[in-house]
Amino acid sequence: MKHTPGKWTMKKRSDGKVYLIDAPEQFIAEVDNDDINKEEAAANARLIIKAVNNFDAVLEALESAYALSCARSESRKIWTISDQKVHEQLKQAIAKVKEE
Repeated sequence: MKHTPGKWTMKKRSDGKVYLIDAPEQFIAEVDNDDINKEEAAANARLIIKAVNNFDAVLEALESAYALSCARSESRKIWTISDQKVHEQLKQAIAKVKEE
């Protein structure tokens, strides 16, 4: 299952205690500041939104870097330890991003 598409946004509830996270025409979540200060709650909400709104771009960048890593190794026929490490890190990052 994929996450809710669209540009997610944040707004403050009228009482100022909760930050609401919305997608186009859909409520997603709320981040309250009962146990943390307002600034930290707002930062947490922004982090969630940035992660979702940049998900596709990050995945595309990882896959492009992985493809370049594969092409580089093919053209050189020799992998350095550094090449192998970067290649594996990219492969693992892509798998994590695609995890359900």
